[in-house]
Formats: sequence, structure tokens, C-alpha cells
Amino acid sequence: MSSETIGALVGRNARRLRRDTGTSLDDLARASALYGTAWTPSRVSDIESGRGTPSLSTMLVYCAALTHMSRGDVTLPDLFEGSDAVQLTDGLEVYASAMRRAVGGGSAAFTAEDIPNAGAPGSMLKVSTAAGAMVPEESRLPSGADQAAVALAVSAMTGLADTRAAKSLGLDIFELTAWSYRLWGASFGRERDRRAGPEGNAQRRGQVTRGLFSELRTALAEGDH
Repeated sequence: MSSETIGALVGRNARRLRRDTGTSLDDLARASALYGTAWTPSRVSDIESGRGTPSLSTMLVYCAALTHMSRGDVTLPDLFEGSDAVQLTDGLEVYASAMRRAVGGGSAAFTAEDIPNAGAPGSMLKVSTAAGAMVPEESRLPSGADQAAVALAVSAMTGLADTRAAKSLGLDIFELTAWSYRLWGASFGRERDRRAGPEGNAQRRGQVTRGLFSELRTALAEGDH
């Protein structure tokens, strides 16, 4: 299966959305000035042609400008509409639907269902399965947990807060990550930061951490079976 770049996917959808709303290149370029840019019609055309990978700010301004012109509601996930494979990195292709889910606030922990030809030799699934073998046999994972997904989440989504939490709870990092995703759909560190809020100080983060510890201990005691 051939794949397209993120730029091509976003550009194709951007052009479709603009045309569907009857907005011209000139109008969109002028509307972009409301959001601190000075786009020209040719700049808008470049975005829609898929030349390069647009930055997050570029995609957000495009959505905002088109929303302003159309009086509708154009969102970031709208730019990721599609069913084909997309080249996320040099070593990973995922379906556009998986990217749409991730940018829309859903899980970015891609599974085999999100990856084209996942079982082919040298595929991401083979790599992730090998990574899954790194999870110790004695790790107390939730029932039905995918060891490969856990290993990938540990690699991509954990940090110092997770390492410290695992040590405090007497867990390995795989156990902590698997149970965190089972309970909250996010790593321990991300859930702590979400609950503490952007203005949360050390005292607030400490309070949240203790609450999360309590939830994890309860889940571990019950076994989630």
C-alpha cells in the first residue's frame, strides 16, 4: 500500500474544505491576518499543495481563518480526514483515521489495527512485538493488556514523574504505565499534570500524586479481573 505524507494529507483536506465553503485563496489569505500572519494567496496554495509538513501553528491558523470565512466550525481533525496510510515517521506508517483520532484528543498509542501491513517482516508490529518481549514476565499488568503496546507507551510517553511514581509504589515502569492507561488513558505524569492544571504548584502536584497513588493501589488490589 502506498502512503502519502502528512503535508499531502493536510493539504488535500485543506483545499477540499476551502472549496466546499466557497472561500477563495485571496479571502483565506486576508483572513489569516486576523491571527497574526501575513499569508499571501501563494502561501495558502503552498499549504494546500502539500509541500513540506505544515507546523501545528500553520494548521491552527488555517482552521481558524477558514472558520472565520465560512462561519462554520473547521477543526484540526478535519485536516486529517482519510482512510489511506500516512508516513508518520521514516519508520512508521499509520492510517489517516488513527492520526485523526490522535489530534482530536484520542489515544496516540497506535495499535496493530492502526498500522498498514502490521504483520509483514520488518513492520512496526514486528518491532513492537520484540519490544513487548522486554516486559518482565512477573510484571502485574491489567488483564488483556497488550505487552507490545505497553512497551511502546513506556518508550514514547513516560518521563521522570513516571519513573519516580513506579519506584514509590514498588512497581516496574511497565506495570505503572499499563495500569495508568487502563485507569486514565494516559501516562501517570500526564494525568498528574492534567489534574494539577497549568497553574498547579508543587503542593498541588503532591496532592494530585497522592490521589493517583490511591487509585492505583485500589486497582492493583482488585486486580481488574
